[in-house]
Formats: sequence, structure tokens, C-alpha cells
Amino acid sequence: MSEWISIEEKQPETGTHCIIAATDPDGGKHVSCAKWQRKRFYLEGRRAYWYVTHWMPMPKHPEAEP
Repeated sequence: MSEWISIEEKQPETGTHCIIAATDPDGGKHVSCAKWQRKRFYLEGRRAYWYVTHWMPMPKHPEAEP
């Protein structure tokens, strides 16, 4: 798996689905998935108020066994 990338150092390519590390307004820490579009991560509901600090590309899906 990849290492965490600071959002301040590098941004993903448009349309990239990522794993994100974020904090909420109360200081809670979270890990979730989000899509990078129009220079921001799109999060829904209460997650919309999270501040994303780091991201990493999604891992590849496992290969199906025959």
C-alpha cells in the first residue's frame, strides 16, 4: 500500500478515488474514501465538514480466483 501524501504537498489527479485522513471540527480523526473533483474531495453529510489532511490512492482490487 502507498504512503500517506499531504494534501499540501500534492493533490490527486481529477476523478481519482482515494483513501483520506481527516479531522472534524471537534478534533476527531477519521479515515474514509472520497473522490477528488474540481480541486477538492467530495464528502457527503456530516463528513462535508471534515478537513482532509492526507490522502493515498485506492489499492487495486484483488484478482478473482478461477
